Amino acid sequence: MIEAFTSLRVHKIKGTRPYELPPADVYLYKYSQLLGWIDTFSDGFFKAVI
Repeated sequence: MIEAFTSLRVHKIKGTRPYELPPADVYLYKYSQLLGWIDTFSDGFFKAVI
């Protein structure tokens, strides 16, 4: 994982329904989860998506 090589905090998103996310530098999710999180993306919570 990223944490093994950096000091970044990582959270793996679980499920397709939004919930309160813990503080992290990197959020990981599957492509199939995107539709459920569309409002969070449009709110600007995520600064970049790669």
